[in-house]
Amino acid sequence: MDHFPSDPLHLKVILASLLHDIGKLYERARKLPPEGYIKQNRDFNQLGHEGKHCYSHALSTAYFIENFGKFIPQELRDTTYSSEDGLVNLASLHHEPSSELHSIIYEANLLSKGYEIGTLEEIKSSSESTTVEQRLFSLFEDISSCKNWRKKFDEYEYVYEIAPISPESIFPVKRKPGITTQYFTNAYTDLLRKFEEAFKNLPHRENPYLWLTHLNCLLMKYLSLIPMATVSAINEKSFLLSDVSLYDHGYLTASIASALYVFHKGTNTLQKEKISDRELEKFLLIEGNFYGIQSFIFSAGGATNKFAAKLLRGRSFMISLLSELTAELILEELGLTFVSVLYNTAGKFLILAPNLQGMEKKLKDIECEVNDWLYHRFYGETSIGIVYLKAKPKDFITKEGYKELYKKLGELAEEKKYQKFDLYYFGGAPCDYFKSFSGAGVCELCGKRPSQEKIEEDVEVCVICKDQVSVGKHIVKSDFLGIFSSKENNTTLKELYLNRYKISLLNREDLPKTSFSNLLYLWDIRLPTKQEAPAEPCYALKFINAYVPRDESGNLLTFEDLAEKALRKKDGKFFGIKALGVVKSDVDDLGLILSEGLSLEKRTFLRYLSISRYLNLFFAYYLPFLCAQRFQNIYNVFSGGDDLFVIGPWDEVYEFIKEINKCFKRFVCDNPYISLSAGYLLTKPILPVPELAERSERYLKKAKSEGKNRITIFGIGVPWEILEELEKFRIEIQQFYEKELIARAHLYRLNEITEMVLKCAQILKEIEEGKSTYKIQDLRTFMWPSLLYYFTIRNVNKVKIEQEDKHKFIEQILVTLKKAFDEYKGAVRVPLWQIIYYTRRFGYERD
Repeated sequence: MDHFPSDPLHLKVILASLLHDIGKLYERARKLPPEGYIKQNRDFNQLGHEGKHCYSHALSTAYFIENFGKFIPQELRDTTYSSEDGLVNLASLHHEPSSELHSIIYEANLLSKGYEIGTLEEIKSSSESTTVEQRLFSLFEDISSCKNWRKKFDEYEYVYEIAPISPESIFPVKRKPGITTQYFTNAYTDLLRKFEEAFKNLPHRENPYLWLTHLNCLLMKYLSLIPMATVSAINEKSFLLSDVSLYDHGYLTASIASALYVFHKGTNTLQKEKISDRELEKFLLIEGNFYGIQSFIFSAGGATNKFAAKLLRGRSFMISLLSELTAELILEELGLTFVSVLYNTAGKFLILAPNLQGMEKKLKDIECEVNDWLYHRFYGETSIGIVYLKAKPKDFITKEGYKELYKKLGELAEEKKYQKFDLYYFGGAPCDYFKSFSGAGVCELCGKRPSQEKIEEDVEVCVICKDQVSVGKHIVKSDFLGIFSSKENNTTLKELYLNRYKISLLNREDLPKTSFSNLLYLWDIRLPTKQEAPAEPCYALKFINAYVPRDESGNLLTFEDLAEKALRKKDGKFFGIKALGVVKSDVDDLGLILSEGLSLEKRTFLRYLSISRYLNLFFAYYLPFLCAQRFQNIYNVFSGGDDLFVIGPWDEVYEFIKEINKCFKRFVCDNPYISLSAGYLLTKPILPVPELAERSERYLKKAKSEGKNRITIFGIGVPWEILEELEKFRIEIQQFYEKELIARAHLYRLNEITEMVLKCAQILKEIEEGKSTYKIQDLRTFMWPSLLYYFTIRNVNKVKIEQEDKHKFIEQILVTLKKAFDEYKGAVRVPLWQIIYYTRRFGYERD
């Protein structure tokens, strides 16, 4: 790698920061160092305030590194700044620092937690429990928009199981009384055993930087569901420490330590008193946003419907990839590493950088460089906006610090949205545009760029479209994604991305025969599985892949194929409609949740990042898994951050989004203050993709405008909790229809009644608001109960009913229908249209 590691000591500080609390895992597994080791080292590694022996986990951290040192890259073990800065000391002496580098990790440790050392002592002295039994609480349980926060320890109901990350373990469970200490010890012991085995087998030990990326993934997998601390007291001067994971704390500690190291080295102030100064503006928070994502993914032109599914998947993947590559370019230019990226999801990233002279100019140059590349390939459809904000260390520990930083960054990003391109640089006539077509035709897929290649069916395409189709085709079969420097020639994708990076999609069997001399990153992009994966090396993991439906031969299903799967065969005939369901959904009021959702004592930068990461776990990690296991015809166009966009058979998509809402409620501890809204579109597969996106977005906005926590379906906004009740109504009425007790004409009459009920509701609302515009003939709609009675009497099939049951049945169905219209109003349209669509005879018969 060309730019890493230029400073092995920098990587050593990061490694020590990532591992500084690993001893806590050993403590909880009751696997302590031998007595002789403790006696020999406790006066050095375990000394706390006033010379007392405390922080026993630090001693366990030291013992782990000594025991497993041979599995760590030698360069990271041998590089030192002073005689006191061996890796063992660097990782374990973060409570009582004795050197400059110790001080960096000490300071990063406190800034990551978000409190002063005095506060920590108050918490420890008043704690109710510091035992192994304390599990990780869910941050989502104590989010409130009306300040209804937990006050006592016993009010917390939800915890995570002590387990590695998996599609099931990311869901919190209710606490159960009576679980023995041995149970927890055994759980930690099992977790530790798996961690140690995986640590020994981390790949790329010959490349310290790559090895660190894999280690980070290993820590994420095994430390994300255990608490940073098992202190659980809450009083007016302290706050809960057990709702942040050991992994999140370790990662942010490494991020801060990295920024501090580069800052103090770059300013020649690597002294203890300077490191502890929290008033200097040592940090730059850099936020990047990709603008025009919708235009990029759903761009029309050319014959885009020809490879619609592959193009859609490829373009969606490209957004995640370009976001990752832009962040990587910033790291490269600023001399930073992957731990400086605090998050990178859904086309948005946040980087913690040192505030050194010249950084701001570099960021402007980077923004110009990336936008220049985007402009000459996408002609203004998308751009990158980079904003930055100076920050002091004290901003990480003051109660309103992170909130103010979050607010200011949001304001800067909003301003940037309206100045996406530098008009002085990009303005004017695109003189070189037509020259690029010299001797070339127009790409048949995008209709914008010159064609340079041919793909299947002899379609002439540009390099970008070829790459997008290639990604859409191969991503579902690939295990890894390799990012190489521009020197690499033999890669899957042909474009030189951002004029620097080449991309390859690889399988496990490709790794032994792949040259890694120009490799910058190797990411595991496989979807999670239900069964625990067999023992194999742990690679850096990226949630940038999604589930895509395939046929028995492994080929991608087209939208036409998916629409056809909505048909049902009965007695040699097909029923239903050949249609797609399209859904867009996201979390309601996420900005408010992040800025105001937690109590004042809990508003720390660490918790803000943790909430963002856990939400991404649900959408980017769990959602594709759910599709692969239970909804195998659902196409994930994109899912990550806090939103999703999916396409599939119309009926399966409806069941899917109901299940997603149900799972999300479980994921956020059934917290009524956190909800999803969704827009559902039913359409024929011939509708252009941009139209699918636009209409579903419109329905999502309608759901949010009507009160949130609901879905707009068939043009009606329906609260989620009503859907299950409507489902019971649908089943009852559909059974009547299938038994030929009511005629099909009755279903259409009921649909007319639904429209009348909707009109009545509108008139009453207008009267209440004092702005009625109804006409006198509109009052006829209030006759709907009489018409319901009349239509039902006329359309009930009396021949199919026993004479003595006739009046009883008619009364039953009238009561059922009247009650449904009274309770659900226009929402009755949902089950009615479902029945009509389910039972419609398809236009032809097939074998």
